[in-house]
Amino acid sequence: MNQNDESSFVLFGKALLGKWLALLGSAAFTIVGIYALVAQWRTRWLISAEIVLGIALFYIAAWQAWKEERGKRMAVEGQIAKPKRTAAQQHDFDTVSSARKLTGDKGRTALRFLRRRGNITYDFPVQNSTIPPGMNIDDTMWVYNHCASEGVVKCYEKPGSGVKTFSIPPNMAPILDELLFEEGQKVTSEAE
Repeated sequence: MNQNDESSFVLFGKALLGKWLALLGSAAFTIVGIYALVAQWRTRWLISAEIVLGIALFYIAAWQAWKEERGKRMAVEGQIAKPKRTAAQQHDFDTVSSARKLTGDKGRTALRFLRRRGNITYDFPVQNSTIPPGMNIDDTMWVYNHCASEGVVKCYEKPGSGVKTFSIPPNMAPILDELLFEEGQKVTSEAE
């Protein structure tokens, strides 16, 4: 047993003992004593009943100590798990989340593709290398145009040419990384 385990054991023992003593001082033993007096129990029955009650209260105290510590731990874990964002970052996060819900799996595929490439220029006829795998040009353009209208991606259209270039704004890149990629999954550009 290392020192950390020993101190945890001591802390658990203190918490358990405090709760158990509080329960032992409760009215439970008084009620058992009065019942034993009225029912005229023998001493052996009274001692047995009090031992059983003491063991039951020990388990209740252990459960209470565990529940209290678990509640504290869950509260701390909840604070750690929640990323801290500024109001502007939260607005951007909500915007991306809303666009992702509307565009579904096609949106995830198309946005991952764009995030990895950095920017994509569409000139008609479209080359297959600029279409995300498993998607067609209509679905791809629908996702990018919708996301551009929401500010999730930037769209630059050369006037009169029909050429569109889509890119990820710098403020949206970390949010897209968080929402589109699994934890630990590397985001790489095609240039790498």
